[in-house]
Amino acid sequence: MNSTTLTSTGQQTRAIERPHPLLSVMAWELRRFRASRLFWLQALGFFCFLLFLTWAQQAPEQFSTARGTVAISGFVAGTSAWGLLHTLPLSLVLLVLLLPFVTADGVTRDLSRRTHELLMTTALPTWAYVWGRYLICLLMSLGLALLLLAAILGMGGLLHLTSSEYPLPPTGAVLLLWVGMVVTATVLVSSFGFAFSTLLPRLSTLVKVVILVAWSVGALVLPLGLGNITPPPAW
Repeated sequence: MNSTTLTSTGQQTRAIERPHPLLSVMAWELRRFRASRLFWLQALGFFCFLLFLTWAQQAPEQFSTARGTVAISGFVAGTSAWGLLHTLPLSLVLLVLLLPFVTADGVTRDLSRRTHELLMTTALPTWAYVWGRYLICLLMSLGLALLLLAAILGMGGLLHLTSSEYPLPPTGAVLLLWVGMVVTATVLVSSFGFAFSTLLPRLSTLVKVVILVAWSVGALVLPLGLGNITPPPAW
């Protein structure tokens, strides 16, 4: 009687201490990203290139006008609110070019490595496996989007310190544009890439190509192909 009671108590204790399957999958995926040197090299190279791109686009527009005897000339800073409307789409295209390679293979990687059969023998629920991979891939994508924000604010502040004529980036406007343009596009592209690659695991490469081509055409080619009509913002 006593041994039965002790056994039941021990089983209940182990059941209570067992982590949630979704949290377990998220922890696995985090460890995989942390151990991936390629991912961190990609993130570092992406951040350095964004810094260079922000510096190169510090004065995207020159303007001059004359009203009577008064002539006015100047430039629009690349990290100002108006300048970001013209420069941010290009940086966003670069981010989208990287996102499918970070998020699309969250589930299909196991199929290509033939480790999915091993996972199918465990008691891991399918919903926890898929949602855990998706949430971590989305978190990594938002981290890359955060690097874009850091590059804009950091390089804008550095340019302001080195040149008194260069204005300090307006934090509120930059955050508003970043949330409205970058975060929205990041969630959209990451979700579509992960979903279609999971549903069509044997066509994951084609899914990446279609996303990259569609975004590049919509953001760069279509605005330039409108002729003399004033093109809308690429975003």
